Formats: sequence, structure tokens, C-alpha cells
Amino acid sequence: MVGSILPCRRASIIASTSTGPGANTLTLSGNYLYLANRDSNTEIQVVDITSPSQPFLARSFDIPGLGENKFINSLSVKGNFLYAGADNYSGGPEFYVIDVSDPQNPSVIGQFEVGATVNAVSVAGQTAFIAKTGNTELQSLDISSPAGPLPLGSYNATGTTEYGRSLGIVPGSSLVYLGRISGVNQALYVFDASDPTAIFPLGSADVVGDINAVLARDYLAFLATNDA
Repeated sequence: MVGSILPCRRASIIASTSTGPGANTLTLSGNYLYLANRDSNTEIQVVDITSPSQPFLARSFDIPGLGENKFINSLSVKGNFLYAGADNYSGGPEFYVIDVSDPQNPSVIGQFEVGATVNAVSVAGQTAFIAKTGNTELQSLDISSPAGPLPLGSYNATGTTEYGRSLGIVPGSSLVYLGRISGVNQALYVFDASDPTAIFPLGSADVVGDINAVLARDYLAFLATNDA
């Protein structure tokens, strides 16, 4: 679905296209949308939006080795690389680096076994931050060599049931926002990640509901929650 937002006008749908059973998330780069599709045989889809009124599915791509009924939950694109976080898969990686220098012919060139479900991926410089299930809800990876991501640091927030759900990075700063599912402990954390090997918490806040998405800009954080 492609929408139009013009000054002083309501958003309107100008086109749509079918991508199959549904999309978990999407990210935009240039004239292409990358979608995480809920299909075990075509987990990544590439939609050409060169003409916004006529989007079309340019390529469907299967992640080699991703287990049956395991899906991509998060995508982040920077330059020629697409970074993908997946469901936990015993014996397989949950973080993938995909070369999209040719968007219609993507290929996996790197991977890392996280050992947990990756719910969100955000990239800043040569570091990928991931929000995940498990005790260490936030983890950082060195992606300076796309073919061989390496672990840098992690942070275990208070609580055992409030896993990492979403991430937001303030552009041009070292601030990382972590959103968690709701529980008895704080759901929103703010970190100084200037040293990704030693992620340091700056503060936290209690938020009603799971934080499904975070958009951070300047001194504001916009949260999408499941609180009615």
C-alpha cells in the first residue's frame, strides 16, 4: 500500500499491491521497499515504488537455512546492506546481513547466531543494535565486516519477563531507546551507546502496555503501544 501525505490534506491511498500472507515489517531505501513476509519460502520481498501509483513486486527472496515457520521480524537498511532479525531457530542464526547493491538480486553475505528471537534492528555507523528475547534485551554487533558480524556488548535490564520489543536511535547521537513488553518493571530505557562495548543506561520510565515501536527525534520519543 502506498499513501500520499500533502500539506493541509488528509493522507490518502493512491495504490496497493498484493504481497501474500502478510508483512511483519518494512523499510524503505530509494525506490525500493523491503518487506518481511510471513511466508517460509519467501521471507524477504522487494517492491519497486519508482512510480508510487504503480508499485510492483520486483523480487521474492528465501533466506537460506531459516527454519520452517520461522520469520523475519525486523529490517534495517543502510547503504548496500539490509539487516534482518528473525525468530529464534535452534542451530541457526537469527541475524542476517543481505547485500542489496542490486535490489532485485539480494543475497545473504553474513549472519550471526543470537540464540534468541530478534524483534528489532537499528543500525548506527558500524554497529547494529538488536532488541531481543532473553535476559539481555539489548545487544550490539560489530558490522564493520558485513560477512562476519561480531558481538560487542549487551545490557540486561531489570526483570525476567519484559523482553526487548523495539528500538529507536536519535540520528547523529549516541542515544538508543529500548522498548520492552509490559510487566512489573520499566518498559522504556534510554542508553548512551557511544561505546557499544559498554552500553550505559541513562534512565528509564514506566509505560502502560507493550512498546511495539519507538521513533526518536531530538529530545522526543514517540511510542506505539498496545494500550487501548
